[in-house]
Amino acid sequence: MLSRFLEGGSLYKRNSFDQQDQGLPGSCTRLRRNGTRPHQYPTVCAWILDKKVFSEACAHAGLSKVAEDSFLDLIRSDAARLLRLRHPGVTYVVQALDENKNAMTMVTEPLFASVTNALGNVENVALVPKDLVKMEMNLKHGLLQITESLDFLQTNARVIHLTISLENVLITSSEVWKLGEFGFAISTDQVSIDLVNVQALIMLNMILKILSCLFNHPLQVISTKLCKDLEAYE
Repeated sequence: MLSRFLEGGSLYKRNSFDQQDQGLPGSCTRLRRNGTRPHQYPTVCAWILDKKVFSEACAHAGLSKVAEDSFLDLIRSDAARLLRLRHPGVTYVVQALDENKNAMTMVTEPLFASVTNALGNVENVALVPKDLVKMEMNLKHGLLQITESLDFLQTNARVIHLTISLENVLITSSEVWKLGEFGFAISTDQVSIDLVNVQALIMLNMILKILSCLFNHPLQVISTKLCKDLEAYE
């Protein structure tokens, strides 16, 4: 996980962000919040990736330049897809991806936490908000929202997310669950019916992970075949 921010990105210069930051486990970007913008969203989140730090992290991990470039392409794909999708259950982009040689920055509506944060995984959050510690999730309502969002994606937008996880289901301050991270999303026109059904399996897997975290023990209720399917597409 990248631990510092770039101060020289062009978007960062145009908008003044405060110093309170939140991170999402499993992601290599961090969030900064700005509470002074005269906009539909008085508070926004800036997703900032320092390319130099990221490149150093890749080199330290032994990853090739090809792998590094592929990841940056995923970020570009994610930003482009989010910008096109308009639905209450999809993270709203306030300002499109801004990229230069030093950084990538995108501004979205304010996000409070991810589901994994709300379940107690805050290892990547520098300052844990008191509201997050005291937060009691309405699981039934949240899962219903995600189900409705997936129905919109497949029925109307004809998109399969493919990588739903506890980390990329995001929660707003008003406890609305939203989908993010569409870097691996594909069009349903590109796939077979069998692959379309995999989205439902991934959603089931996420629900089971939530239940496992809540009850503090592993749930052995997925068949061997289903596990193999999930491993193939996650």
